[in-house]
Amino acid sequence: MLQAVISGVVNKMGDLLIQEGKFLYGVSDQIELVKLQLHQMQCFLKDADSKQKKDERVKGWVQNIRDVAYETEDAIDTYLCAIAPSQWNGVGIFKKFALKPVELSARHRLGEKISMIQMKLKIISEGRTTFGIENLGDERSETKAVAKGVVNNDYCEIIGFQDAERSLIAQLVASVSDQRRRVVSIVGQGGLGKTTLAQKIYNSKEVKEHFDITLWLTVSSDFKIIDILKEAIQKLAGSAIKENESNEQFLLEEMKNILGAKRYLVVLDDVWGMNFYDMFRKALPDGDNSSRVLMTSRSLDVAKRADPASVPYKLHFLNNDESLKLLLSKALPHESAASSCHVGPDLVDVAKNLARLCGGLPLALVVVGGLLSVRDPTYDNWNRFLQTMDWQSDGVECMEVLVTSYQDLPIFLKPCFLYFACFPEDYEIHKGPLLRMWIAEGFIQHEERQELEDTAERYLEQLAQRCMVQVSKRNLKCGTIKRCRVHDLLRELAIKESKDNNFLQVNPRQKGVQHPAPRRVSYFQTDVVKICKNNNLRSLLIFDVHTPSCQIWFRLLRILELKGVGTIETLPTEVTNMVHLRYLGLRGSNVNSLPEKIGRLQNLQTLDIRGTALTAAPVSLWNITALRHVHTDWSRAINGPPKGSKLESLLTLKYVKVMAWEEGKWPDCVSLNAAMLPLHITQLVLYNTRIEQDPMPELEKLQSIKILCLMYNAITCKKISCFAGGFPQLQRLWLVINKSLEEWYVEEGSLPVLKYLYIQECWGLKTLPDLHYVTSLQELELRSMLEEFNSRIAQSDGADWHKIRHIPSIRN
Repeated sequence: MLQAVISGVVNKMGDLLIQEGKFLYGVSDQIELVKLQLHQMQCFLKDADSKQKKDERVKGWVQNIRDVAYETEDAIDTYLCAIAPSQWNGVGIFKKFALKPVELSARHRLGEKISMIQMKLKIISEGRTTFGIENLGDERSETKAVAKGVVNNDYCEIIGFQDAERSLIAQLVASVSDQRRRVVSIVGQGGLGKTTLAQKIYNSKEVKEHFDITLWLTVSSDFKIIDILKEAIQKLAGSAIKENESNEQFLLEEMKNILGAKRYLVVLDDVWGMNFYDMFRKALPDGDNSSRVLMTSRSLDVAKRADPASVPYKLHFLNNDESLKLLLSKALPHESAASSCHVGPDLVDVAKNLARLCGGLPLALVVVGGLLSVRDPTYDNWNRFLQTMDWQSDGVECMEVLVTSYQDLPIFLKPCFLYFACFPEDYEIHKGPLLRMWIAEGFIQHEERQELEDTAERYLEQLAQRCMVQVSKRNLKCGTIKRCRVHDLLRELAIKESKDNNFLQVNPRQKGVQHPAPRRVSYFQTDVVKICKNNNLRSLLIFDVHTPSCQIWFRLLRILELKGVGTIETLPTEVTNMVHLRYLGLRGSNVNSLPEKIGRLQNLQTLDIRGTALTAAPVSLWNITALRHVHTDWSRAINGPPKGSKLESLLTLKYVKVMAWEEGKWPDCVSLNAAMLPLHITQLVLYNTRIEQDPMPELEKLQSIKILCLMYNAITCKKISCFAGGFPQLQRLWLVINKSLEEWYVEEGSLPVLKYLYIQECWGLKTLPDLHYVTSLQELELRSMLEEFNSRIAQSDGADWHKIRHIPSIRN
């Protein structure tokens, strides 16, 4: 986690030197030196997160670096905050001639702070030698024994996995239909029982009789290919490898020769590295004799890379009945599985509550069951355990397994995972706001020719593939994640790691001044919010709390989320002084107006006012060039950007009146001009705009648009046309309740990447355009169209069937 913190600070320092370098005379060299010192320290932090839990010296050293990194970030943000008012007042345009007194003073304070930081970094660097941790970065992390051995054979009954066992065995012994060497993978979060299931399959009579050779190898996250090969050869040949025969190429050939033409099953348990199988497969002959590799991994990407033609088996969490059965089988080991479910009803009720705490995770159920097994099975004993259960102490083994998943995350994914701690338990998290918060926090790395939102979406998919996040709903049209949630135990892990790293605190108690003050605070499931003064707070998130008692004024705040806060009707004008604010979420609150000077928030990227009482926005909002997303309700569409607004970063503009700012109402006759819209917009919904001239020739000039929805008389023209070269990135198009539309022309070369088309209640439309030109179209959905229209697209004999028969999915 510390690597991610330092990386963000180093990038911020680089941005500062680029933007303000000319005006940091006497300070820029110092900033460059601190940047270099922090960057060099990153080289020694690879294993710091894991080692600090076992070594107090490392823990103290890491904490010192983190504090200095945060101090550096605060110094930079405070400087930028101090010089912002001069830019609001128009002074900034004279910077090339001279600095104003306020800016000179701010630069002086920054210089003093940077000098102090330099001294601290020097002391910290020397401390590595003093405390004997100078080789921290060169040491390999210790083998995670707990990850290999916690889930042992004592619960190989695999409650809830009988279907998985049968399916996987069938894939392994299916020699007639598939004789190539295949990789069959079991994928799932740590603690789901991947290893236990693999052991059950490996030891089954059917598998043992089918293969000539069976071999079990545990790989783990810190594998050395040479050590794995040595272990394999020793198990296969029964003799150790000589020291002078430890060449990797020799070992690969030796193992390949031993396996020869025999039909073998090799189990590779706990594979983490993407490149491991690429190396190991060289030791596996493929004699078209139905040999198999059975792999377990926490990463879907690892499994897919090993054998792209084989679909990995994803383990699921246990349901309530299965969870209770497994818990009781462990808690009452001397009872049969059948009789253990007929214990007293009071005891069963307690067991059900304990099972719910485990969230269907087999490892957690086994751990809890084991802890109960040493207690007399009485209601008082079990209920006392329920009331005092603490995963940090009672579930040490379970948490250690989950910690390995967190520690294995790339540094850019760690803060993204920890951010899930800010949401309430069992909260269904919508992808859009989550990704926009990550971007506002600065977690997302810039990639060439990629929008930050696309990169953030890939980060979320990676967390899902690593089973750190549960996908609760995907978009049926394009397969992307729509909503997700986090397993309760992983959430507990995120909360603990966040607190340990001073990353975020949940519902912090307010007893005096907090030391250290958290960088982020989240409140939920509480009646009253009382926030201490915290000058360095970066994010304040409040969910569905109706009586917050706080002044929403934190000078360095980046994210302000007031979702469902019912008692705030007017944002205080002080909010406009929070120059670093990037995300303002007011969804479901009672806010009915925005400050007139909201345009001062020149870093604001996201404004979400869905479900509020807002019906208008100040003109100054549209002067914020950093705006990327504006979300409001279709029933309360606010006045949109006036003509000439330079919103070059805007990607999403949902339910705003994009024209006719001067009237505040729609004129009787409207035509659309692309200049009225942000050039880089990616999503656009036009609702009841009643555009009388064909808008398509103008809309297709928006080169970045990916989603377009024309709904409820958005157009009142009779004909629309799409020409060659138009809409180069449009993927999804909706035409909904545009009853005046009679004709639609699509020229060859238009809509080159369109994947989904939805048409509903366009009753004037008698026929479809020549969609056979649109070869990318994967799905066509038609709803409530007239019978005459439907008859023309009837399969085989319809007059327009030839226009759409190439589309894989047609729903009518």
